[in-house]
Parts: sequence; structure tokens; C-alpha cells
Amino acid sequence: MIRVAEVRNVVERGGLVEDYPEDLRGHSCLILGYKPEMILQFMSFAHRRMIAPFHVDRKGYHITLDRIPAWVCAQCGEVYFDEPEVEAIQEVLCTMDQRTEKMAKSA
Repeated sequence: MIRVAEVRNVVERGGLVEDYPEDLRGHSCLILGYKPEMILQFMSFAHRRMIAPFHVDRKGYHITLDRIPAWVCAQCGEVYFDEPEVEAIQEVLCTMDQRTEKMAKSA
């Protein structure tokens, strides 16, 4: 998962590859940045702070969290969660993993 902080880092420190001031959906650009284990390439558009759902099917269970604060791309609708939300989601998943494992052992 690419975190919002990583996107911000690329926007602030990455290199402008192409600029699209006349894009039909609004001014946008292509930015290239680096992270030690990967190359990150983003189309930069306006992001709005909104509430978004998170859904995962994992290890025999399904979780839907309906109202998570997130950044949502105004052009494509891609959702990005800030680090506190990612950590909270990971905590929920870790707890579910443990409880699911416990139930499987007692069966």
C-alpha cells in the first residue's frame, strides 16, 4: 500500500516528468520519485479529504469499515489513507487474524 506521506514526499521532492495544464479534467502532471525498494510514479491531481470505505477479504473472513478518513483523488477516485488510519486498520486486521486463528484451533 502506498501511503499519503509517500505521495506527499514524491510531490515535494520528485521530478516533474510531464505537465498537462490543459487536461480536460483540470491541470495535472506526471511526477517521478524514488523510494529505496521501488520507483514511484504518480499522476498528480487534486485530492479531497473525505470519508471512504475500506474492505478486505482475508484468511477466511471479510471486513468492511464504512467510514475511514481518507484522501480521494478528484479525477480517478483512488483512495489514500494517512498513516494513523493505516495503523488503525492494521490493528483491526491483526486482532481478527488472532481471533480467527484461535477459533480454528478450538474447532
